[in-house]
Amino acid sequence: MPPHMKPSTPSLKLGSILRLGGYLIASVHTGLDDYQFVSFRREIVDEVGRRKTRGVVIDLAAVDVLDSFACMAVRQITQMVGLRGAESVVVGVAPDVAFAMVKLGVDLGTARTAADVDEGLHMLQLQLSPSRPGSTLPCQIRTDDLDVSFAGPQGTSSVGPSHRPMSSTPAHIH
Repeated sequence: MPPHMKPSTPSLKLGSILRLGGYLIASVHTGLDDYQFVSFRREIVDEVGRRKTRGVVIDLAAVDVLDSFACMAVRQITQMVGLRGAESVVVGVAPDVAFAMVKLGVDLGTARTAADVDEGLHMLQLQLSPSRPGSTLPCQIRTDDLDVSFAGPQGTSSVGPSHRPMSSTPAHIH
C-alpha cells in the first residue's frame, strides 16, 4: 500500500482512521458508548500529531444515535484537532439523527459539517488552499475508489486501486 494511503492501526475496533495524503478520515462504524467515544477521540488527536495531518473528516454516517455525550465528544475532537494545527469537518449526520439532536437541544457547536466524505474533503481542500501557509501541494481526492491524484512539476500522477490517471492536466485547488 502506498505510504500516503496507509490506514493507521487504532486500538478501537468499532471505528477506523484512514490516512489519505495529508488528511485523515475517521469513521465510526457503529454506535459507540461513552468510553469508546473517548478512546476514538484520543486516537484521532494522537494521529493528527503523529502524521502531520492538515485536515480531518469525522464520518458519522453509520451512527444512528448521537446523545449529548457523543455530541460533546465530537465537539471536543474538532477543538483538539484545531489546537493541533489541523482543520476538521463532521460528515454523514443522518436526517433522523439531526432531527433528534435539534429536538433534544444538543448540537456540535461550531463544528463545520458536510453531507458526506466527498463533500467534507472538498471543504477541507478549499479551506487548505495553496494560499494558506502549510498547504503547498495541489491535489484532487476522490473517495469513490480512493484514487488520489497529485499535480507536480512532472505533471499528474495517480495512485490507488485502479492506478488510472484521474486527469490529464494538473488539478489545482482554488
